[in-house]
Amino acid sequence: MILRATWTQIQRSKPPTRPLSEIKRNREEVPPTMAEPSALIGFGLANLSLDPSSGEEPQRSELPSSSDSSLDTDVDEDKRLSLELGKLIQVVNDIKHRTPLDNSYGPAGHFNIINSHPVATGSFFQVRKLDGVSTSWPLVAKYPRLQATAKGYGITKTSLQSIKLEIEALCHEPLRKHANIIDIYGLGWARLSALYDHVVPVLFLEFATHGTLRHYLSDNETTPAERLRLGRDVGQGLKALHASGIVHGDLKLENILVFDKGDGTVIAKLADFGSTMQLTEQGFLQRGGTRPWNAPEWQQSMEPINQNLIDVYSFGLLVWTLCIDGETPFPGLTLEEIDLRKTQNLVARDAIQSVTDYYEFYKCHVPPKTEVDQFDLYMVAVACPRNVFEHTLLLEPTWRSLDSALEGMDPEACYRYSRNLVL
Repeated sequence: MILRATWTQIQRSKPPTRPLSEIKRNREEVPPTMAEPSALIGFGLANLSLDPSSGEEPQRSELPSSSDSSLDTDVDEDKRLSLELGKLIQVVNDIKHRTPLDNSYGPAGHFNIINSHPVATGSFFQVRKLDGVSTSWPLVAKYPRLQATAKGYGITKTSLQSIKLEIEALCHEPLRKHANIIDIYGLGWARLSALYDHVVPVLFLEFATHGTLRHYLSDNETTPAERLRLGRDVGQGLKALHASGIVHGDLKLENILVFDKGDGTVIAKLADFGSTMQLTEQGFLQRGGTRPWNAPEWQQSMEPINQNLIDVYSFGLLVWTLCIDGETPFPGLTLEEIDLRKTQNLVARDAIQSVTDYYEFYKCHVPPKTEVDQFDLYMVAVACPRNVFEHTLLLEPTWRSLDSALEGMDPEACYRYSRNLVL
């Protein structure tokens, strides 16, 4: 903590910085005027009118067809939301039949605010940790956040679309058991309130023992080697995501979770897929993204084959932030000034200078005992990150390469490359 405080003091000696936009932990409850999800409904029941305590067979509600002529611009918000919810229900039912998910820990009626407590609240989701659940691992329930300003029954179309994307990504078979993707253990349904028949899906996910990657860096003293390893974790998860044709769309420290591995070390996993984009044959604008952690072209239409390169740039920014122990990589700059440096292709140079400065700072406060230790420190603190920046923080998207960046993060490979240059 002392080391971080000293580095922060050095950064603050530079010109005053305007606060950057960051997602912070929000432990606030849903406003009391809004209804909490009160009951878990059996997984995969495609209905909009269901009383779990009645004992009656669920009745299917008619969902408006996408071809219905009544769905014009003047249709009311409830019908639009019902249509979106209908699409989501179809996705969940399809996943139910092709993906084995364990629901034994979440029988009907067991999910409510009494046996859970809030963990985090985001733009579209509410997350609560389940208390007293008889499983060998702690779980959280994640469901759409109710909005006081939303029409209809307190949920927005964007929220439903986001949770649909999250479900599709996490239940995609190649990603379900990937070491660097958060695990999903089940799906359920929750009634929004006693006043409405509408239900929404609830995702049951593994609980991150150390919170987000930003929280982990803030709460723990870490070494450059450990931070580089966490960066490789993120890169491996991102590589698996791209291999499945999915773009994360909002890569930053707050969307990476840290878990205990059980051997005294930790592992980083990608989470929060509400802004993901699945690659198609048509180009489209990115839904998510948070400044300044975005690529220069993040709001431009791109060829589908290049859309994953938006993530690659954000990955470079994430590694840069990791290498300086979670501090802002853009001290003293406004968002507009940051965007300008990106378009001038100066960010890679800034990143290399920044990690070099941090290496000198760290070496003074934690002196290496031998020349070998100093060499190893230089490799993980400067040489490997420099390889990442040279393959990620580039203005031209087609010059970026996640595979090359990941290869450059391996100290052994980096050493062999440096030795070949000398020879």
